[in-house]
Amino acid sequence: MRAVREMVAGTADPKPMPADAHADGEMAEMKKMSGAELDRMFLLEMITHHAGALPVTHRAVPHVTNEKLRGLAAEMFNAQAMEIGMMREMLDAMPEN
Repeated sequence: MRAVREMVAGTADPKPMPADAHADGEMAEMKKMSGAELDRMFLLEMITHHAGALPVTHRAVPHVTNEKLRGLAAEMFNAQAMEIGMMREMLDAMPEN
């Protein structure tokens, strides 16, 4: 990713992330959790996070002109989709509280 960022943006260093009150609130809630409750929350948040990448990468694949970037987008789509499936299986296997 750093090499691609440098190729596209001219620097490998990302811009600082803006403050996100929603994410900060979720992180504060997660810090209060442990055990199965934390495991479940982590999986739910990561499924949502990965799902956000799918439309972006799916739209990028046929339109990105740089071959390396197009390949990276395709790999990201496949990896994120596979990981969502794995996390859903883990979530389904967890006992209910």
